[in-house]
Amino acid sequence: MPIGNMLKDVYLFKDLDARELALIAEIASEQKLSQGDEIFTIGQEAKSFYLLRLGSVKIYSTTKAGTDSNIAMLGSGSHFGEIPYLDGGKRTATALVAETCHVIEIPYEKLREKMATNDKMAVKVYKAWGKFLAARLRATLDDLGQARETKLKHF
Repeated sequence: MPIGNMLKDVYLFKDLDARELALIAEIASEQKLSQGDEIFTIGQEAKSFYLLRLGSVKIYSTTKAGTDSNIAMLGSGSHFGEIPYLDGGKRTATALVAETCHVIEIPYEKLREKMATNDKMAVKVYKAWGKFLAARLRATLDDLGQARETKLKHF
């Protein structure tokens, strides 16, 4: 499957036309990674985000006590590592290859350059990002409310 077709399945790029998808595909590169490889680690400067063409990736963080806390197990078609593009923050988790995979990397700096010269494309991408983050915030607030209710029931 061409990279442009895969990009269409990512929420950030779902509203882009074929020309705009081609612009994003120009800056994307694919690499094969082996089981046990780390794609990025917690605390690392974030420079790219990734699409998982094939394989699986474990996303986890480590508690202050040194225990690993699983966040997600991602499979083919998933994407990860895009949030630091917005805030410039460091990685808040580690991405570990769980089984041999092919990942597509999209460097933040190159994406910024494309967005700076394509206003209509940038509006579409940022609008999609806003909707996604709003939905994530709503889900987080729902989870927080349920956790509080559960805690109150136990007291």
